Amino acid sequence: MGQLKLELARQDGAPQYAGLYTLTPQALVLNARIGSVGFAWVWPIGVVATRAGVSQRIPIVDATRWVQFSLWFSVVVAGLVIWLDRRWKSGATARKKEK
Repeated sequence: MGQLKLELARQDGAPQYAGLYTLTPQALVLNARIGSVGFAWVWPIGVVATRAGVSQRIPIVDATRWVQFSLWFSVVVAGLVIWLDRRWKSGATARKKEK
């Protein structure tokens, strides 16, 4: 089995032309490789719009990423609440038995 190699990089896509604008998409790429097996995760982060030599970066809000983050955060919080509730109940019953 090979060594795990992680790489996180910003990557520009192929420029597209729309009227007087040159639009270049940007993405954040996470590459994970173990031996000859690899996995890539790509997040869109913005578009660079260029007109007459003046560039402007337009950020992209990735709604899917926010939904995924919210779901995972909710699962972690719910798990923590359940764990604390069970721990509190088991501690309360143990204290009652001691008395």
